Amino acid sequence: MKVDVNKLVKNFLDYFLPGKCFDEFLAFNFFEGNCLPLLISRLLGVGITVGSCLLFVPQILKIYQAKSAEGISLASQLFGLVSCSAVAAYSYEKKFIFGQWGDSFFVGLQTVLIIMQILYYSNSGAFNAFLFGLFYFAGVLSVVYHFVPIKILNAFQTATLPITFISKAIQIYANYSQKGTGQLSLISVFMQFAGCCARVFTSIQETNKDWLILAPFILASILNGIIFVQMIWYSRSTTKLEEEMKKKKIR
Repeated sequence: MKVDVNKLVKNFLDYFLPGKCFDEFLAFNFFEGNCLPLLISRLLGVGITVGSCLLFVPQILKIYQAKSAEGISLASQLFGLVSCSAVAAYSYEKKFIFGQWGDSFFVGLQTVLIIMQILYYSNSGAFNAFLFGLFYFAGVLSVVYHFVPIKILNAFQTATLPITFISKAIQIYANYSQKGTGQLSLISVFMQFAGCCARVFTSIQETNKDWLILAPFILASILNGIIFVQMIWYSRSTTKLEEEMKKKKIR
């Protein structure tokens, strides 16, 4: 099978510099129209999507190594899963570019793994963990093959604002009440915070300021920032708690 290199290069340039932007850049008119912000948005979108593939890997590995999901709120993860899944499904149906919502898709898959870990390492067991993963996979297929009406997707996307608030507020309160952050990963939390901030910018550029997409990212940026500050603030007490747990296991 012969690969058309010229076509690949053209598609690549059209993605990052659509319309007349490529010609404007060749003429060194970098600040002409909306071309420069759009280029930055596309680069950020690709970067965030690629980075999202590894976003929760540190968290998943930390749970696996500890054989425990203590300190991680199941309710918070479920709300978060609904939120990112709604963004991906709504954006897919609205035909936004993949770079705008690909991170939500990959974050959703990783969140499913975390929820399955929580179920597996709790009293629910392996069967319920597997059943949950199967249920989510069926939901993904129903969206891909357009079995879900756009009105329902609009409703889900509208619901992401309160869902985002509730999911993060639960984790914030859990951290506050425990005076620690348990098995939460600092790297994953920081990447969530940075990614949401960048998504505010890309959403303005790519969705024509669609507030159904933009508002949840603004709220998530603020709440993820609070969780990140909590992780730094409670880092000492979390370390002490982990040491006490290790001593109990030794005994």
